[in-house]
Amino acid sequence: MAVLTTSATLKHSVDLPPQTTFSRAVSLLRNHDWLLRLDPELHSYTTSPTIPAPNVKVYNVIDNMEGIPKSIYDAKVHIEIQIADEEDGVEFLVHAPLGVVQRAKWKVVGEEGKWKLVIETVITCSRILMGIVRGKGDVNGPMMGRSFVELLEREAVV
Repeated sequence: MAVLTTSATLKHSVDLPPQTTFSRAVSLLRNHDWLLRLDPELHSYTTSPTIPAPNVKVYNVIDNMEGIPKSIYDAKVHIEIQIADEEDGVEFLVHAPLGVVQRAKWKVVGEEGKWKLVIETVITCSRILMGIVRGKGDVNGPMMGRSFVELLEREAVV
C-alpha cells in the first residue's frame, strides 16, 4: 500500500585531502570489498553469480544490526546489494527485508586539489521503519565518508 510507504533523501559530503586525485578516489570507490567493509554493521558477504549488467556486481550481505528491536526483526539481517561502477564513483541499490529499498550514489565532485566525496541516498520503506532506517543512514553515511578520507590521508603519508 503506497499510503504506508514513504521516502527520505539523505546527503552527506566530505572534503578529500588536497593531494587526492580524481582517478585515485574513484578507483578506491570501485574497490567493492573495501567499500563493503566500511559498513560498521557488516558481518559477512558473498558475491552472487547474478550479473544484471556488465558494470554491476551483486553481493549477498549479512549485517549485524543490534540496534533493531527484536520485535521488528532479528539482528542478523540478510541484504542484497548491487554496486554499479560509474564514471564518477559508484551507485548502490540495496534491497533489505521488510520492503526497505535504498539507492545511494557515491561520487567524486569538484576540481583538482578540491575534490569532495558526495553521498546521496534515497530510502523507500514503511513509515513505521523510516525512523530506524533514516537514523542509521544519518550516522553511518558521515562515518563511512570519514573512513574513506582517513585511508586517502594514510596513503599520502606513506
